[in-house]
This record gives sequence, structure tokens and C-alpha cells, in this order.
Amino acid sequence: MTSSPHHATPAAPAGTGAPPIGHAAGAREDARRYKPATRFLVSLPFALVISFLMLWGVPKVVPSSDAITHVTARAQSALVGAFYPAARRDDVTVLLIDDTSLAEAGQGWPVPYRTHARWLSVLGQAYKPRAIFVDITFTQARDDATLPALVQALCRLRDRGVPVFLAALPGADGRLALRPGLATPAGEAPCFTLVGVDYEADRIDRLIWNYPLWREAGGHEGRHENRAHGGKRGEARDENGAPPARSAALAVAEDAAGVKLEREEAPMALVWGVDNAGLPRFAEWCRPYAGPGEVLPPALRALWAGDEALKPICPYSRALTMRELKPATEADAQRLRERIDGRFVLIGTSMAGSNDLVASPVHGPIPGVFMHAMALDNLLTYGARYKRALEWEMPPPWRLAVLGLIAVALTHLLLHRRRLFGGPPPRHARGRWRRQPGVWLRRLRARLRHACTTGARGPRDRHLSAFLLGAGRVGAFLSGQAWRVAYSTLAIMLFIVGAQWLLDVGTLPVVDLAAMALAAEWFGWTRKITDIALGTDPDEPPLTESHHPE
Repeated sequence: MTSSPHHATPAAPAGTGAPPIGHAAGAREDARRYKPATRFLVSLPFALVISFLMLWGVPKVVPSSDAITHVTARAQSALVGAFYPAARRDDVTVLLIDDTSLAEAGQGWPVPYRTHARWLSVLGQAYKPRAIFVDITFTQARDDATLPALVQALCRLRDRGVPVFLAALPGADGRLALRPGLATPAGEAPCFTLVGVDYEADRIDRLIWNYPLWREAGGHEGRHENRAHGGKRGEARDENGAPPARSAALAVAEDAAGVKLEREEAPMALVWGVDNAGLPRFAEWCRPYAGPGEVLPPALRALWAGDEALKPICPYSRALTMRELKPATEADAQRLRERIDGRFVLIGTSMAGSNDLVASPVHGPIPGVFMHAMALDNLLTYGARYKRALEWEMPPPWRLAVLGLIAVALTHLLLHRRRLFGGPPPRHARGRWRRQPGVWLRRLRARLRHACTTGARGPRDRHLSAFLLGAGRVGAFLSGQAWRVAYSTLAIMLFIVGAQWLLDVGTLPVVDLAAMALAAEWFGWTRKITDIALGTDPDEPPLTESHHPE
């Protein structure tokens, strides 16, 4: 019997426990009294609090979360480096003492002081570098009567107007020091400037993410500097009276390039450039930058590029060797003048068995002088807007607080855009080309389920149907996770680039922020707290369905 369209709906029988229809309608209206915009504005503070508490507390409770952050940041480092401007790349030249240079000189390491003096004299007489940094610590005294020749070469460079910066380590009193006898003659202007070169690899992955700019004489990062052989008058000193020290990159940038920086506690977060296009390949173990193809995983690029795609990217800075300072032709001499004249020349070592290596998140193990070259390039490129290596704490630094507000609000908005701006068009309004694949897949799954139960002709068909059904579920899961990974990778990369451009923040805290903001939304923690505060919205899909990007 069909009911009339005007037939009244019967009331629920007494004693069944079902609420009256009027009460159910009132409950729905009560739950709907909060509009999507209201729910969004109420849930946003919860998202901020949850994300900030996770950023501060999760590493303390789950130390392995730091490892996940570093793995994600390393995967992003080449992509972030692609946005690094290469305008000042050619202003820095790395000059390496390698095995070939030693063999040509007929000497082993360490070379006599007169050999260093000869190399420096060639640089000062045949070329006109803007400044020279020697990343070799002359701290250990040894029996070599040619030490005065090195002092004379350093003072001649001073007379030619070429500032020289010598790497030094703190002595027993905390001051930067060299071996006895290597000093400016009495009564003369300083022939060189001592700079700090000590650094700390990250405790999680042993990579170089940060570069200290100022370091207290006792070995701790600080806010002050050391010029030449002593600090400024009235400058703060440590408990032993020793002046603070500047790092190599900071001293060169300030004294030779005119970069002026305010002193801050936080070290510089290194941005490792990757655009080495036009530079000779540094070594066979590395490769040129692949351009936009770096977005793809190396294993995928290796399908058409071969094993070359599995190699790390070659260093960003231009590199020469000492043996190249003797050009064979006038064309070679002109090429060297173009690469040395007016450039900041950083001298370092690259020899088999040398322990002067640092681990870059982009390039892998490279000679340590490249770290100073990259730090100097960062200061030349960004100036006072160099990227700060900040850490999450409570309360967070103002740069991270502003960044957290922007990032969490943006993530919250993207994952709730359907509720705010309306859902997708009705199914009947979509084109057939969009509806047909879904209809076909649903029919196929239904047939496979039927075949797995009673519809199959035999055990073999049932097993095959079960296998295909399971494979389909696995494929759907993997495709969904692949989309989520791609979505997260893009979101995190945009967060990092935006944070570096807008607030001068390094990579690691931004990766932490993006990961925690996405996790808070995907796990539904914000939604659960909002439901407790405002009640469940009957128009929202279940929690397991509402936190997918699409």
C-alpha cells in the first residue's frame, strides 16, 4: 500500500525509547546554530595551542621525532636551495690545496711555511683578490726555520691592500691564538685578522644546518665580536677577560664587504645553494644541479638518467686548485684573473685522508672550506636578513610565533575550505568523464565481493577475486598516501620558502611547524576539541572522512 504524499508521519510508539520527532528536529537545529565560519574561528585557537604545545613538548617526550624532522628537512633541502639567488655566487672563489698540487710541489703535508708564503705571494703579485681567508690553523709549533717567510708574505699582502684572515682556535685562556712566532712585527699595523672556525655538527644527523657568527671566547655562541688581535674598547668580555670572536664568514663580510649586522644570540641557518650551472664539475663523485627535475626522488630520476642521478649535487661555490695558479697560456691567465681579481678567495685543503670535512644536507661530505664559502655567500646575499636558526620554546621567539600563526591558520583553512566555501558540485552536475571511472570501480568492487562469497565458479576464481580485491584496496591506500605525501611535500616546501622570505627563519623550525600543523589536522585533534566545545555538527562528514585533502 502506497502512502499519500500528504499522509502524516506516525509518532514513535510509546516505550520504544526513541525521542519524539520534535525533539530530534530541535537537536539538529541546536547543533546547526553555529555557522561554518563560527566553527572555524573557534577551532583556530585550539589548532594554534595544539600545534605549539606539540612543537614544544613532543621532542621532549618522543626524541625520535627530531630525527623525522631532520629526514624531512634533508629531503627538502635541495628544493629549498633551488630558490636561493645565485647573484653573488661568482664573488666567492675556493682555492684548494689538493694531492695534485702537493705532488707538483714535490712535498707532503704539512708543507713548509715557505710554500704557504709562495702561494700567498703569487696571489698578491699576479692577482688582486678582494680578501683572502686561510682555513688552515697554524696553532701547533714545529721545527721549521721558514716561518719568517710566511710572516713577510702576510705583511706584503697588507701593504698591497689585501686583507688576510687566518683561522685560529681558542688557546688555554680562551683567546684565539696561533703558534709562537707567527705574529705581526712589533710596532706595525696588524698583518692579519684572527677568526674563529670551530663549528658544531647537528647532534641528530651530524649535518651542518647552522653556522655560528659570534662566539664567546670560552667557546659558546655569543653576541660579540673580535677585531684583529683584541676587542673594541668597552666591549663585553668573558670571566677570563678574553674578547669574543667572530667567525670567518662574518669577519670577511664585515671587514672586506662592508656588511653590517646587529649582534644576535641565534646562529645563522645556512641555506645551501644548489645552482652550480656553468661551473666545472668539482669531482666525479658529485653531479651538476638537475634543475626542476630535483623535485623527483633520485631513484625515479635514475630510471632515465642512470646512476648519475644517485650522486649528490656538487658544491655551489667555484673551486680552483693551487697548481692552477701557474697558467700555461695567456688565455688561462686571463681566466684566472676573472676568477680571482676582486673576489673573496678562501684557501682550504682537499686531500685524501684529510679529516677537514663537513657533511652538507645537499652535497654530502665536502671540504670544510666550502662551509665557510657558503656562509659568506649567505651574508653577501641576505645581509642583515640572513636566516636565523631559531628553536621552539615556550613562549616562542616572535618570528616563530608570527610564522606559527600564519602556517597553522593557512593549514586549518586549506583543510576546511569545503565547509567554509561550499562543497563540490552535486554528483549529477559533474561531467560524465569524471563520473564514469568511479562508477566503474564501484561496480568492479561489488562483483569481486560477490565472487569472493558465492558468485565464483570454483575455489580458484574465489581466490583470484579475493586477491584482486585486496590488491585494489592496497592500491587505493597507497595512492591516497602518495597524494598525501605529495601534498605535504609541496606545503612544507612553500612554508620554508615563505618563512625564509618573510621572516628570515631557517629550515628546521619551519619543517617542525608544518609537520605538527598538518598532524594536528589529519589526526582530528582540533576537530575533536571543537566538537566538545560547540557540539557535533551533523552536516560534517565523519571524522575519518573529513580530514582528507580531497
